[in-house]
Amino acid sequence: MADNYTQFSFTLEELTKAEIKWIKKVLSYSIDVMGDVTDDAVELAKLLNTKANKVTGESLEYWPEFEWELEKDTIRIYATESGNEVNVAAFVHAFLFNFRPKEIVTFGVAYTCSKMRADEFGGQEWVITAHDIISTGGIAHNIYEALARGHTKDTKVSFSSIDLTIHKFKRGERK
Repeated sequence: MADNYTQFSFTLEELTKAEIKWIKKVLSYSIDVMGDVTDDAVELAKLLNTKANKVTGESLEYWPEFEWELEKDTIRIYATESGNEVNVAAFVHAFLFNFRPKEIVTFGVAYTCSKMRADEFGGQEWVITAHDIISTGGIAHNIYEALARGHTKDTKVSFSSIDLTIHKFKRGERK
């Protein structure tokens, strides 16, 4: 038997007293509703604001599903074994929306396995602002699909709200 992990670790620093109060309130909820909407889930959704919930497209059936440590003016957000990176993105998005509308937060996620099984390893990056949540999840698949369809030079590939252009070079060709 193998164990799979979703791991990440990053910090939000130089927190104000108001930010710390909000963080403690939001992370004080423990939601495990299994499909039933509880008063706590409704209150938490309000604290995270509807925009955060619409962007992620996820419900708040389980919260927070990540670990955190608050020390002085810094919070470390992490998962030692398996965390919910979508919940983290919703939390950070709401934090930025409420307190730091011009900041950008990025964090990486590693998908690992306790055994060396094929295709059990990977990762993605998240880029979060007060107005957007962007994940690199699926980019490689989109690029593969474009190349498999025979696209060659300057193929556009879209993910989230970003368009990428793939420029395929022939061996030895560089601009």
